[in-house]
Amino acid sequence: EAWSKLDQTYVKRALRGTGEEILRKLAGESGLSLDIALEGSALRNSGLLAPSGWRLDASRQSVLTCLEGALAGTTVEAIMERDHLRIIPRDQALKFWAGWWKAEQEKK
Repeated sequence: EAWSKLDQTYVKRALRGTGEEILRKLAGESGLSLDIALEGSALRNSGLLAPSGWRLDASRQSVLTCLEGALAGTTVEAIMERDHLRIIPRDQALKFWAGWWKAEQEKK
């Protein structure tokens, strides 16, 4: 599964940059493309563009652990797709997961 791939792929160095830059590096480490589905004020207010930048000491940590750290304190969530990582506002993520859970329950 895609999430287990993120948990089994390890980052080999510290990551620096804005949240967006770090997410791009993490996606690249996993061979995934990154889709940040935010624009304008939603992106500016997300916490991903902090002008001072971020530093994530990622040495020997899984991409999943680093992803969770990179998203902490932001207003966004990650949706893992087959070949890419989609970053969306938290309210949209909640709707996505509620819809997914409902569809899964209907399969039973």
